[in-house]
Amino acid sequence: MGVTNLTHFTKKYKSVIDDAIKSGSTIAAMATFVEPEELVNRQVGRGKRKGRLVQSHKEWKDGNLITNAELKQKLSIEALPYLSELVKEHSGTLMLFDNTPNYFKDPSSKQGPFWVQKGASIEITYDGPATVEGMMEHISKTIQKC
Repeated sequence: MGVTNLTHFTKKYKSVIDDAIKSGSTIAAMATFVEPEELVNRQVGRGKRKGRLVQSHKEWKDGNLITNAELKQKLSIEALPYLSELVKEHSGTLMLFDNTPNYFKDPSSKQGPFWVQKGASIEITYDGPATVEGMMEHISKTIQKC
C-alpha cells in the first residue's frame, strides 16, 4: 500500500490492515524521506524524462514546488508515531531512511536506515534517543521541519 498520511491508517486502509493482522499477516513498513529541495529536483527530472507533471497537494497555493513537496512529505512524517505504535503493538518491522544523498551519482553516499524497529525494539544510527520523539526531532533537524 502507498500510505502517505495518517488518515490512510485510520480510515482509508484501516479495514485492510485490520483484516491482514487478524489473518496472521505481519506489518512490514519502510519509509524514505528526502530534503524538499532535492525531492523537487528529482520530481522535475523524472517528469521531464517521463512526461509527467509533479502531483500537487490540495493546500498548495503559492506556486513554489518546494512548498508543495514540504506539504506532502509533512503528512507522511506526521503519520510516523502512529505507524511506530502499530508496529510495536503487532510485532512488526519498520525501517526509515534518509534518501537525500544521490547514491546514483556517488555510490559511496548510500546510507542504511536511521531507524529500525522490530516490535518494541528500536535501533538507530543518529545521535539522540531511540524514541518516537527522538526520531521526529532527528527528521526535523536533518530532513524537514515537522
